[in-house]
Amino acid sequence: MCPILFLIVRFGFSTFFFPQKPLVSLIDDLVAYGLTAIELVYDVPHFDQFDDNLIAHLKRLTDRDVRFSLHCPFLEVNLSGYFEEVRSFSRQLTEKAVHFAARAGCNPVVIHPGYTFLMDKIHGIEQVARSNMVDALTPLAAFAARHGITLGLENLQTPYFLVHDLKDFLFFKRAIPELGLVLDLGHAYIVKRRLGSPDPEGAVLKDIEEIGVRNVIHVHLSNNAGVTDEHGFINGDIDIKRVVHWLGERGYQGRLIIESTEMESLGIPAVLERIRQIEA
Repeated sequence: MCPILFLIVRFGFSTFFFPQKPLVSLIDDLVAYGLTAIELVYDVPHFDQFDDNLIAHLKRLTDRDVRFSLHCPFLEVNLSGYFEEVRSFSRQLTEKAVHFAARAGCNPVVIHPGYTFLMDKIHGIEQVARSNMVDALTPLAAFAARHGITLGLENLQTPYFLVHDLKDFLFFKRAIPELGLVLDLGHAYIVKRRLGSPDPEGAVLKDIEEIGVRNVIHVHLSNNAGVTDEHGFINGDIDIKRVVHWLGERGYQGRLIIESTEMESLGIPAVLERIRQIEA
């Protein structure tokens, strides 16, 4: 491993993009590189490693000023599903993750919006799905607030998700005021490119201005060419530096979590160097 080159304060890495390493070893490796922000993904392949031993380890690192956010399960979860059995399973997994975050001190907690493949195909189906999502999130948001944790909804790039357009978030914010927005820049960029925007970054920032930067509690950073969710960071068409500086100039003080396969394929030092270029 390379020696620590510099201390990273705002930027962090997601554990989801290191599937081969045991979670505790992975966390220690990232801390050794100088990272002080890590997003734990409560899903496969590390799902079965979220235990009391991990909590103890996280608390030791928290005492060294390392901060953790937590991403709820999403691969087999749909909080707005049509069938009660699907919603019940999804609620149980999500509740388990939020309770873990409360015990371990992870904040914020990221949740994917629910989805329906019947969007725009059956009259009223989106309203039913939204209602199901609100019913699932309301008690979770109340529990999280009692434990000093903020829940954030992430925007997705595919149109069957309930937060596809960034401004879809406002419906859920009105229903559950405690919710924040997790801005996924890669997802938002794809949506704007599909709409043919001549300035997709500018269109994203215009939406954020309307939503309010104060409502953005967390940011996921990745890069792509505007077609598929490639999860690059060094490679891609997005002007990440422009967006990061715009957010900072308007008072955003949360973390910026990198979600990229390039952390493994190109190596952590290459990604850290790109962060330095973005911050300059």
